[in-house]
Amino acid sequence: MGALFLSIPMWGVTRVIAMVAPLLLAVAMTGTVSALTDGRTHPEPTEDGASERAYDFQQGAWWCLIAAACASVVLCAAVVSLVSPSWVLGWAGVLVATTPPVLRMSLHFVGLTGAPHRLAASGGPGGPMLGDRRATDAQTTVGREAPDTSGCHDVRVLDLNTSELCRLWRVTFWMVRDVRSPARTVAVVDLRQAVLDELERRRPDAVRCWLMSGRGEADGPARYL
Repeated sequence: MGALFLSIPMWGVTRVIAMVAPLLLAVAMTGTVSALTDGRTHPEPTEDGASERAYDFQQGAWWCLIAAACASVVLCAAVVSLVSPSWVLGWAGVLVATTPPVLRMSLHFVGLTGAPHRLAASGGPGGPMLGDRRATDAQTTVGREAPDTSGCHDVRVLDLNTSELCRLWRVTFWMVRDVRSPARTVAVVDLRQAVLDELERRRPDAVRCWLMSGRGEADGPARYL
């Protein structure tokens, strides 16, 4: 900090601000990324019980890419400011362009609809949204489109083996957290109830031991079956 103030008499306030601006933008964009992604760092269970962070890592990578691009623009403006005082207008434009509301509108304009924290998790623009990605996993597990009515759930879960039921239980745990539609939420909850009923019908003792163990719902009863 002392060196910063000592450099002002040598380079002038304008140039010092221009050199520090990229660092300030990096800090600001870090906070923006955290806010727009809702600070999501929860692990997701997999078949072998390991923590899967692919979704959150990929969505964070896209926001970090945006932040790096913005910081590069500001760095270029800072370099130009060393030889031209017209940097003020460019700096003001960058500040406006990197505000969260403008970023949200830009993403919506290019087709990335939905909340920014649901940025495409598998390939960026044009890919499935984060919540839809988990829904796609559930559809793949069941082998057909996700059911919309509870009347279909019992029929569908009967076609699955025990391992597939456990996998579907874990996938739908995160789907309940991510879906935004009340009707979709009810459908997923009904599906989870159907899965639990079917597991209990097949292995009542194992399901009872799992429930008595107090383990998190996200783990599922696979290790007890």
